[in-house]
Amino acid sequence: MRALSLLVLSAAAVLAGCQHGNVRKDPVEGLDFIALPASARGQQDLYIGRGQVIVRAYRGCVAHGSCSKEPLERHHVRAGKEVCTGAGTDGEQALNCVSFDEADVFCKFVRARVPTADEWQRAALRTGRDAILATLTDWTSSGGGGQKEVRTGNWKDADDEQRSWSTGSRPSAGFGAEVGFRCVQDAVP
Repeated sequence: MRALSLLVLSAAAVLAGCQHGNVRKDPVEGLDFIALPASARGQQDLYIGRGQVIVRAYRGCVAHGSCSKEPLERHHVRAGKEVCTGAGTDGEQALNCVSFDEADVFCKFVRARVPTADEWQRAALRTGRDAILATLTDWTSSGGGGQKEVRTGNWKDADDEQRSWSTGSRPSAGFGAEVGFRCVQDAVP
């Protein structure tokens, strides 16, 4: 099984106990995190998923018995084509058709959490548009009253609408073919 790598891209001397360029290992297959150093007072150093959580990584959580297998069994056909990636065989695709609650359990399984909307925005501004934009909208942990904010453009939007500050909200227990997620870890000195 390939290890989860936490690659430090910061020029800061130490983040989360790793020197610049070092890699930390974790026993989760299919995830990469990049360093996101604090840029203002009150912010803390973070690691954020380089990409959205892929089907293979989520399958590992299910095999461990920590995550629900429902996102891997959901079927939704649009225009005659299956659009839920968990139901397919390609483990390298970003997982969609996953609720916030299921994303939250997965992130906790990898000793991480779903980023807040502000953390997601910070990552979009600091790492560059191409690094954070993806084919799916990301869940964030911001929101209340059974609703969670989602961020970014997605494959349903026109190209000119794919900008990092796109926001919306969805029921946290709901799921959709256009929604995936990434995780964030707090950097511990």
